[in-house]
Amino acid sequence: MKLSKKLEQVKLESAAKLVDLQSKVVTLQHDLLAEKDRQLTELRNSVVESVETTVKEGIKSYSKAVQESCNAPSSAILQADLKSVVKNVVEEEDRSRSFMIFGLKEETGEDIGVKVNEVLFQLNLKPKVDVCRVGSGAKFTPQDSADRRPRPVKVTVGSSAIVKEVLSRAKRLKDCSDFRGVYVAPDRSLEQRTEHKKLVVELKKRLSDQPEKRHFIRGNEVISVENQKRD
Repeated sequence: MKLSKKLEQVKLESAAKLVDLQSKVVTLQHDLLAEKDRQLTELRNSVVESVETTVKEGIKSYSKAVQESCNAPSSAILQADLKSVVKNVVEEEDRSRSFMIFGLKEETGEDIGVKVNEVLFQLNLKPKVDVCRVGSGAKFTPQDSADRRPRPVKVTVGSSAIVKEVLSRAKRLKDCSDFRGVYVAPDRSLEQRTEHKKLVVELKKRLSDQPEKRHFIRGNEVISVENQKRD
């Protein structure tokens, strides 16, 4: 009789625990769906923002091309300008989903995809990537690995939102002993690289002339601020 009551009690306790576990599973599934919806919303907003920016820049460039070509003696000039506008829009859209990695050790027979994933792992990111070295495809010998600067790596991901997240976390690499000489930068056009070099020159000058201040590049300008004094 006592054994029967004991078994009945165990059954009731087991049933209660099962109901509790089922409730927790439902709650977890709800949280996972909510997180998935949030990520999809962020991705959708990022795509919309990227498309709107690209279209606005394309229209602006198109209007400028049309205005400059109004007095041209031939429609061939206008057609060339339009092709250039379209090309620039496509390239800009491609760059918005890409970033560059500099200083990543280059070796013969390397699996560059694995190396890039190791870098991203340090940033707690695991996006699907398409990678390639940029520059001459000449064979890299062991001697080159010691004497020659490694070619930069272009990494393309699924959206500009992922690129922004990578760039925002890139500073963490300086705290990793394996990647202290590695840094991440936006995939800039030739014109953008030229302007950025000017900013770097200005930054170095300010660092030399005003060492008491903190200097950094933000957007398209060099910012200088007073260092906060510690008590």
